Amino acid sequence: MQENLRVLEKESLKDKIVLITGGSGGIGAVIVAQLLAEGANVIILDKNPNHPKFEVNPDQFFDFVEFDLQNVDQITRVVASILEKHGRVDVLVNNAALPGAGNTIEDVFTVDLVSPLKLIDQLVPIMTKQGGGRIINVSSIIGVLHQLSNEDSQKYFKALEGDSPDVSTLKSLCPNTEYAYAVAKRALIEISRKMVREVAKDGITINCVAPGYIATEGNRANIENPEIFDEAMKQIPIQRPGEPEEVADLIVYLCQSPPFLTGTTILIDGGQSTYYQNPLEGKHSLLNL
Repeated sequence: MQENLRVLEKESLKDKIVLITGGSGGIGAVIVAQLLAEGANVIILDKNPNHPKFEVNPDQFFDFVEFDLQNVDQITRVVASILEKHGRVDVLVNNAALPGAGNTIEDVFTVDLVSPLKLIDQLVPIMTKQGGGRIINVSSIIGVLHQLSNEDSQKYFKALEGDSPDVSTLKSLCPNTEYAYAVAKRALIEISRKMVREVAKDGITINCVAPGYIATEGNRANIENPEIFDEAMKQIPIQRPGEPEEVADLIVYLCQSPPFLTGTTILIDGGQSTYYQNPLEGKHSLLNL
């Protein structure tokens, strides 16, 4: 039996074409840099044109498409133009996110749920024709740990039935934008899991990553506030925030992981989720499908 065992090696990203949303800054920019270092060709889809100057080798390409994911009705056109220019997309990383603070419930759902699903809808047929692909959706620990009341839970799961989510019902469950962010990120995980059952036979993998407390520019104010920081560390066994590079390492791995790795959500949170009772189990948990 020993001779039949083998090590599953990562697939090479050399010459692969990766489309990533929200790649101009934060964790996204770190992901882009690591993808390029692995030999991938990278296309950023982002409304912010002020991305870092990335190191690109002569035998690969980097492209930037300025686009606001609020314009869902234009995604079909944008994807078509990318395919016309580059011919294919091997990997999709839905990394862009809109936090609840300072935004509307409508905008949060559009960027955090509707647009990622629209991109998947456009690219799955392309990946199927190509013989496979990788899709990585970036959710959040908030999406994993978010709990619903019995009544809301019934409405929530009903809204996720069918070929596409009932976003109007999902939005009706949200009293504020912070709640909307949690519901949208949770729905992205659950819909991803359902999609796996449809696309696995075509060689397409779909996985989610749920980062916890990460030392990004958006978290700088909290990290520099001793009171807020100390309180946060009480719930993180590793006793520090995660680094963007650590999240990027995981996402880049999933871009080239073995085909058998699909339909999962990986928490990268320094153990924070261990402070919550059965975060992935229970009657109303996100994995109870």
